[in-house]
Amino acid sequence: MMTPDDIDVWVHLDVGKSAHHAHALDRDGDTLYDKPVRQDEKAIRSMLEHLSRRGRVLLVVDQPNTIGSLPLTVARDMGIAVAYLPGTGMAETIIPSIARDIKAIKDRRREVGRQVEKLLEDHPLLTVPASMPGIGVRTASSILLGIGGDIANFTSAAHLAAYAGIAPVTGQSGTSIKGERPARGGNKRLKNALWQSSFVASTKHPPSIAYYKRKREQGKHHNAAVICLARRRCDVIYSMLKNGALYQGPALAA
Repeated sequence: MMTPDDIDVWVHLDVGKSAHHAHALDRDGDTLYDKPVRQDEKAIRSMLEHLSRRGRVLLVVDQPNTIGSLPLTVARDMGIAVAYLPGTGMAETIIPSIARDIKAIKDRRREVGRQVEKLLEDHPLLTVPASMPGIGVRTASSILLGIGGDIANFTSAAHLAAYAGIAPVTGQSGTSIKGERPARGGNKRLKNALWQSSFVASTKHPPSIAYYKRKREQGKHHNAAVICLARRRCDVIYSMLKNGALYQGPALAA
């Protein structure tokens, strides 16, 4: 089940007959998007794709059964989480309040993160994950905490991926195969660290950018493509930690 801590971008859509007004906030409560969006699938999809580049999105609509049904349908098709609130006034009150609460939690987590980094400075393997593109000291610390400080807890890269919740699951209804989706659950600390670092790599690390683009060309949505990249990088991270070796270079084909 998704929790507020899983969400990077909160989008409230104040729906209208011919156009909606989208107001998007990040985890810090800062505005990312605040302008009209046409009641048109292409326009709605473009707006959500733009915001998805910031991370995981939650779309909140106040009239889900009428003119708000198109945005919800588009969001679900893109793999974006959706919710609704009964009334614009309530949405306008609750969304900023949630954003402020998240900012306070995030400030506290930053402080805890700094304390954890100091505790892990002497960990012999800290420099190993930190040598991989997209992974800084804090993310490396989260990975080490996520695995319990010892890669020997996992028998294989597949075991590690399953524990993190990034191993793809094939959706099936009766005899119909509906494609792959990310597994639900998993260790949240480790999953977030792998997802966020893969997202960064997909914008800054050439081999990761190429891999991400291939997955998008194959028809995968943004989040699914990042999960595929995270799963691929998980193989590399597992090998690096198991052998105590620093990152050597690209090997992300397929």
